[in-house]
Amino acid sequence: MIQLASYNFSTIENPLSNGGKFTTCPTMSPLQVPSANVCEASVISTHCGAYWSAAVPPAGNWPADQYAEITISSDYVADATGYFIPLLRQSSAIDTDYRAYIITGVNNALFQAHSAGVAHQIGPSFTLVPAANDVWRFIVIGNVLLLTQNGTQVATTTDSNNYAIAGSPGLDLFAATLTKEKVVLWAGGGNPGGGSDLGPAYDFKLRF
Repeated sequence: MIQLASYNFSTIENPLSNGGKFTTCPTMSPLQVPSANVCEASVISTHCGAYWSAAVPPAGNWPADQYAEITISSDYVADATGYFIPLLRQSSAIDTDYRAYIITGVNNALFQAHSAGVAHQIGPSFTLVPAANDVWRFIVIGNVLLLTQNGTQVATTTDSNNYAIAGSPGLDLFAATLTKEKVVLWAGGGNPGGGSDLGPAYDFKLRF
């Protein structure tokens, strides 16, 4: 996979827009950039999300195999019920996407498919520990979901129901206390030419 879009939240924005390249996710509140290089939720205990709505090369549409990557801020502090939630295949019209929940207060994580507003957990929950400066990448290849932490695969599962989910990568933040779940970089990538290559850094991690 190759990177097709990225943003380091360089401009103060509420809502997050990046000149119209991001759009607030359906049913969610906006994300905000309160100061340069920091993205966070704008509402306490409410899902705040955005997806990359601008065109990407070469065809203008996101490929089905894609990833969303987030970098946690250097001053990260665990929150009681905060979540980092990279999004994949986020629909522009309805609440449909894949989500990787990284739950900071209890160090739990899980995969979900949201199909027309209905949440379905995919596979069991698992334990992970997010930390300052972490880089998390959520990947979908066909109906296989993967999560990496700092380049190491930490979880994978298969959507055996094959929910009809298509769209763009994005980001959802859920905060019990504002300023706790902060992200300093977002990136998204995919396979514009088709195929299921994750690239040299990830080839050895695929064990379906």
